[in-house]
Amino acid sequence: MDERQSAEIIQFPPPRVNNVGRVPAPLPPAPEVEASPDLARARLMLALASLEAALAGQRKAVAGWRGSIGELRGSLADLGGSMQLYRQRLGELGTEVTTLNVQAQNLGEWAADR
Repeated sequence: MDERQSAEIIQFPPPRVNNVGRVPAPLPPAPEVEASPDLARARLMLALASLEAALAGQRKAVAGWRGSIGELRGSLADLGGSMQLYRQRLGELGTEVTTLNVQAQNLGEWAADR
């Protein structure tokens, strides 16, 4: 017995459908252009100009990033100074509270004796 299986062939990728519901006609192939030295030089110059513009954008972005890092460094230094001052004031307050506590205990003992 000769059993043949059938298969459905699906185009890959499926054709795009335009807004009218029809599949657009395929584009014709690009015409062959003879490469001349002038054309090659012009294309190279255009590519180099694009590369230079991209590098200039990168330099500007890196400069901005470095400026932001400098600002962050300054903010952190200010925060460190504020924390030192806060720690100092808390130490002074702790000393005053300890002194007041000793005085209150002495006063309590004096009052208990009376």
